[in-house]
Amino acid sequence: MIDITIDNKVYTVPNRWDELSPSQYIALSKQLSIFQSGGISLDMCRVAWLQDILSLPSAKVGFCDRDDYTRNMVFMADKVDFFYYYQYDKEVIKLLPPEVRLLVRKKHPEYLAASPERTYLLRGDIVLQVDNYIDRNLLPSIQVGDGGDGGGVKGWCADSINAHDFLLCADLISQLADNSNIIDDIVELLYPQAVQGWAHELDIEVKYAVLFNFQCFSNYLFNRTRFRVLFTPSKDKKSGRSELTLNIDNLYTLSKKGYGSAIELEAITMNQYLTLLLGELIDTARTMHAYKKSAVTIAGELNVDLKYILQWLN
Repeated sequence: MIDITIDNKVYTVPNRWDELSPSQYIALSKQLSIFQSGGISLDMCRVAWLQDILSLPSAKVGFCDRDDYTRNMVFMADKVDFFYYYQYDKEVIKLLPPEVRLLVRKKHPEYLAASPERTYLLRGDIVLQVDNYIDRNLLPSIQVGDGGDGGGVKGWCADSINAHDFLLCADLISQLADNSNIIDDIVELLYPQAVQGWAHELDIEVKYAVLFNFQCFSNYLFNRTRFRVLFTPSKDKKSGRSELTLNIDNLYTLSKKGYGSAIELEAITMNQYLTLLLGELIDTARTMHAYKKSAVTIAGELNVDLKYILQWLN
């Protein structure tokens, strides 16, 4: 949490994903959707979110007509920096001192004091990215109809989400561009109820908040956990294992390999499913090593970074 002062009043606001209440998350998801579509700047995305969650008067959106209140809002909102970062070319950023790399991750180089590092960074490509890695469900329940954050329809949990439902949901998301109504099916899959069709009663902002959260959790699972090796082939682009694509068929393939019946595998969690896939990859590497193949050769044929192969063989 961080403190900001507006009109001589101190407010404590979240500055991490896991500090958000459900209503604060929905409000941020709404503003991020507008921001990502190019509708507002980063400054006004933060200001609009603070106005929403703190019930503050509206600030002026335009730059030239900003009054003192708006300028103060923009200044204070600059402290909120958890949901975005600036991305630079890896070959460029790695040459900078660690403290500078940390600083410019959240602050555009144009706002830095004159320095060789500032000049150097401004010459390259700079991309503003949403930091879409979330390790949990920020909407444990959804309120249908009038109500606050509490109660409602209980939803998925990061530790126990069913692999079958996760894969089916990912498949439905891939079809959203062709059929926007599928979003109701996604919500009802992640927040199961005995009756169907209830999701159409939800505000569209809530539906998109559910969708964004699930996508961010998927990004986290595939890129920030021990399972990332399954989805990130080595930097060597030679022949070998390609990037893993998850779908329902992968689940049933494990059944054919003797890991359990189809019904049993449909009931396992996503964590258990990925653990099986990772175990298969590790076993393959160890089998290849038993046949006298070197770690370097194994890394090349499996398209896995050598550091992982060395860990598995020790």
